[in-house]
Amino acid sequence: MSRRGTVLLLLAVLLVGWLLWREGMPELAPPPVSPEEAEAPPLLAIDMEKVQGIVLRVGSESRSVERPAGGWVDLPQGKPVQGFLQEAKRLGRVQAIPAQPEELADFGLNPPEKVIELRFGGDESRLVEIGNSNPSTTGVYVRLDGRGEVILAGALLEWEFDKLWRALGSGAL
Repeated sequence: MSRRGTVLLLLAVLLVGWLLWREGMPELAPPPVSPEEAEAPPLLAIDMEKVQGIVLRVGSESRSVERPAGGWVDLPQGKPVQGFLQEAKRLGRVQAIPAQPEELADFGLNPPEKVIELRFGGDESRLVEIGNSNPSTTGVYVRLDGRGEVILAGALLEWEFDKLWRALGSGAL
């Protein structure tokens, strides 16, 4: 390239740079997301204060705890129950996955590996069926009330389930 061509190229680059600076750089990154927008919708949109009993099932074995009149805090070592409910309330839906009934076994949901039954007053209850972990083991596949889509939830749900299962089995509650 000749000296004249180099000078013209340099002038063109400077002109484009000056125009971009004057007009403002185009936004290359997406706008920041507010914390409210970033949060996943809750897995269980229920009032945990109304939970009167919890039943956990693994296969044919089940363990349960009922809420005493004074609340979960009156239980000997009632922290596992309170912790379980607090974490269950905070847990969000990572992703919804449409699945046909014949595909449920692929997610470990036919039959489910573990089941949480949250009991409220009367005959009202809510079921959370827990299946397999996702391939990266960062989440578990769940279904609510034995129907609808498969939901990928955080692996914390299974961890909290196992922690409460052990506490109920050890007689610590």
